[in-house]
Amino acid sequence: MNLLRVRRLFAGERVARFGTTGPGGRPHIMPVPFAVIDDGDDGVVVCALDAALGGEPRSIASAARVRDVASHPRVSLLADGSARAATRWWVQADAVAEVLRWRTADPRFAMAAAALDARYRGSGQSVAARTIVWCTVTGWTGWTGGMAALERAA
Repeated sequence: MNLLRVRRLFAGERVARFGTTGPGGRPHIMPVPFAVIDDGDDGVVVCALDAALGGEPRSIASAARVRDVASHPRVSLLADGSARAATRWWVQADAVAEVLRWRTADPRFAMAAAALDARYRGSGQSVAARTIVWCTVTGWTGWTGGMAALERAA
């Protein structure tokens, strides 16, 4: 698939699945609100670990994912259009992750928080995160069961 179309499909979804490697190599996956920032060749995906859209913060799961990223910074994010689209598709972003914390001097936190706020503000949902993961994408892969999904993303 065309890289631009793959990224558009991914960016068009509201929630991605964030995958980390935990202790003993055990995989962990959780849904996260996210935003795509064009910063470099493959871009950056930022996600809020401690914010659930329209729900309670997930502090226990967030803490475990933070530990996972600290130990194993290679992560994956997956979005798919199977539920709503007549044509099935999925897109995966593989990345190197870094945890950014609220009230630090890192300017990327403010940039990531602004991107998340802009993305979800119009939907009536807010993302007030204190822990954001900055994922520098190293590669995009995807699949579609037909051309209809790609044509909609163009």
